[in-house]
Amino acid sequence: MSKVKVGEIYELKEGGSATVIEYEHSDRVLIRHNDNYRYEQRVQAGHLKRGNVKNPYHPSVYGVGYLGVGNYRASEGRKHLPAYKKWQSMIERCYSEKYQTKKPSYIGCTVDKQWHNFQNFADWFYSDPRHNLGYELDKDVLIAGNKIYSSKTCALVPSEINIFAKGYAKNNGLPIGVGFRNGSYSARVYKNGKSQWIGSYSELNEAVDAYASARNYYARKLSKHWKNKVSYAVYMALANWNELNNSKMVNGKFEFDDNGKIAKPDSYSEPDLKPFISTMQNLHKGE
Repeated sequence: MSKVKVGEIYELKEGGSATVIEYEHSDRVLIRHNDNYRYEQRVQAGHLKRGNVKNPYHPSVYGVGYLGVGNYRASEGRKHLPAYKKWQSMIERCYSEKYQTKKPSYIGCTVDKQWHNFQNFADWFYSDPRHNLGYELDKDVLIAGNKIYSSKTCALVPSEINIFAKGYAKNNGLPIGVGFRNGSYSARVYKNGKSQWIGSYSELNEAVDAYASARNYYARKLSKHWKNKVSYAVYMALANWNELNNSKMVNGKFEFDDNGKIAKPDSYSEPDLKPFISTMQNLHKGE
C-alpha cells in the first residue's frame, strides 16, 4: 500500500472528504476535514485510504444532528446514554419523514442550530439537577404551542406534565377537547392519556369554555403536586396556565388557531365545573 502524501484528498464513506496536512508515520496521519468546521484529527493511513474515518461534525443523525467534539459520550459500550437517547429522539421527531407520517403533529417542528451539536444539548441536559430522574424532554409547557426545541424553550418534566402540555390533536374539525353527538357538544380533558368527561353543552362556545377552565384547573393541580420537583419556570408556567391566551375573538365568537387555543370573551364567567372537579379531587392522593 503506497504512502499517503501531504495535500492528498480522500473521500470518506459517510460523506465529505479530508485533506492530509501532516504525515509522521502510517499510524499518525494528521488530516483536516473539508467542511465548514475544518476539524483536524490524527488517523491511521489504512483507515483513511479506505474512507473509514468519522468526522464528528458530519450530520449523521437524520441529516441534521452531529456528535461534535467535547466531554460527552453518546454511549457506554453498546448502550446509548440518557442524554444521547433524548437528543436522538428529538432530532428524529423533527427531521424524520417516516416518524412524522405516524405522528403528523410534529410537522413544522425544528431544533435550534445550537442543539444540532450533541455536545451542546448534553451540556444543557446534564446541568439540570433532574436529569437522572427519568424525566421527559418537553417543549410545550413553557410556551404553549411552541414548535422549536432549544435551551430557552425546553424543560425536563415528569411524563404527566409532558402529556398535559402537548395536548391532543383533533381530526374531526372541532376544537381540541370538544366532541359532538346527538345534538349536543361535550367537553373532555385528558389525564395521563385517559379521557376525563367534563359535561354536555348546547353551544360550542360553552363546551370550549368548560374545556379551557378544566385545563386551567388541572394545570394548577399539577403545579401544586410537582412543586419543588420541577424547575421554577415549569412550576410558574403551570400555576399561571391560561388555555385562553393565544387566540382572538371575531364577531363575538371564538376563533381557533392551529394549536386549538381559544380567545377569552369580554363577558367571561366561569362554567360550572362541579361534576368535573368532584371526580378530580383524588387526582393526587396525599396532597
